[in-house]
Amino acid sequence: MADDSRAPLSQGAWFALVRRARLPRDLKAAALVVGSYANADGSEVFCGIARLAVDLDCSYSTAQRLLRRLRELEIEVVRKGRKRGMSDEYRLVNGQTLVASEVG
Repeated sequence: MADDSRAPLSQGAWFALVRRARLPRDLKAAALVVGSYANADGSEVFCGIARLAVDLDCSYSTAQRLLRRLRELEIEVVRKGRKRGMSDEYRLVNGQTLVASEVG
């Protein structure tokens, strides 16, 4: 049985949720950048570590840490990159952490 709290989110719903959430500044920026690479339905997110580092103007290790944190919180890995240099594919989901951290 699917967990409704992990239901897919559209890109617009993801942006609205992230904007309302109380997150550390760097994590919020990373969530918005990652979401910008999604299709309108929140699927097919291809944002690897190097791309995130360039977009956020941060180090590779910082981008790696932020992406790991997002995976723990709110995005699902759909498919691992099959070769070196290929990013994992993610999907935007409605996770409890962002819902719980919304400004009331």
